[in-house]
Amino acid sequence: MTERNTWAKTWRGVVAAASCVGLVACGSAPVPDWQVASASAVQQAVDAYLSGVDKVAEVEFARAQREARRSADPEAVARTYLMACAAHVSALDFVDCAHAPGLGDASAETQAYARYLMAQASPEDIGRLPKTQRGVAQASPDRRAVALADVDLAWSRLVAAGVLWRQGQRDPAVARVAVDTASAQGWSRAVGVWLKAQQQLLEADGQTEAAQQVQRRLDLLLSPPAATTRPN
Repeated sequence: MTERNTWAKTWRGVVAAASCVGLVACGSAPVPDWQVASASAVQQAVDAYLSGVDKVAEVEFARAQREARRSADPEAVARTYLMACAAHVSALDFVDCAHAPGLGDASAETQAYARYLMAQASPEDIGRLPKTQRGVAQASPDRRAVALADVDLAWSRLVAAGVLWRQGQRDPAVARVAVDTASAQGWSRAVGVWLKAQQQLLEADGQTEAAQQVQRRLDLLLSPPAATTRPN
């Protein structure tokens, strides 16, 4: 197996938010330290970003890039950068993912993933996506929310939801899956942006009571903790 193929195999685990232990165990040969370090930094950065801890996210994304650049492998560098892009997309922050460093010399699969994050994937690109994203991308409009809910890994589910939103597929059922996913993980930034997206759809549909319920959830998220009081 070539070094690039080894990295590609490892990176599929990163895209799927696998643990570093899983990454080391997924191949017969030991995974180089820089790959493990980069994957670990990506995971910590994603969790921090989706939780609204920006300073930690910035430090860890930078560390992931430094580790990947040790290899001077455009595939590794581009995919590391795209993980940061995917984190933003999963929180409905539609940054430019088309100019990732190394992308022009990366594999067709990595270039397809960049276009996917930009909501510009062709049918050929869809076939090159990680399995976790492919099922949602191939689903018919009336089955997208179901396909999204079937994605096993929480972050992969949010990335797919974010891409659907970027495509203009503003489905209330998709928003509900995204809210539930972010809420279960305690990713406060993602919870907030997806609740607001859900609220906007409900208000546009005239569902005032449901929109007010969403607002109460936002209030719980954004309000400081209430002080405890002694009973009289």
